[in-house]
Amino acid sequence: NVDKYVAPDMMRHYPGVLKAWGLIEQCSCHSYIGGTKFNMDCAITDGGNGISTVSFTTDFSSVNYGANATRGSAYGEASAYCRAAGSMVLKARCSRYGNGNDADTLSFIAYGDH
Repeated sequence: NVDKYVAPDMMRHYPGVLKAWGLIEQCSCHSYIGGTKFNMDCAITDGGNGISTVSFTTDFSSVNYGANATRGSAYGEASAYCRAAGSMVLKARCSRYGNGNDADTLSFIAYGDH
């Protein structure tokens, strides 16, 4: 119905609306680049080569949400896995050598129900 108006404060509850995103520098300091984040706590946990854990400011209602990660450097891939309602683990992998290694930059998004 084209006559219906959805107020922004109600739209944010829709599962198809982006709920969290960020761009982190993984290779040296594990921090957000220039404040480029939404609904993310400031702390990023370094879990070893190519692994970072990020936490949400407002948790999802369950682990059933969609997430994606992209590696900013060449010869690699990234993924979001081990999702919890309040955090997710990001993993960067070097496709050239087949091992986990820190990416220069790592961007991520998450959709779902709060």
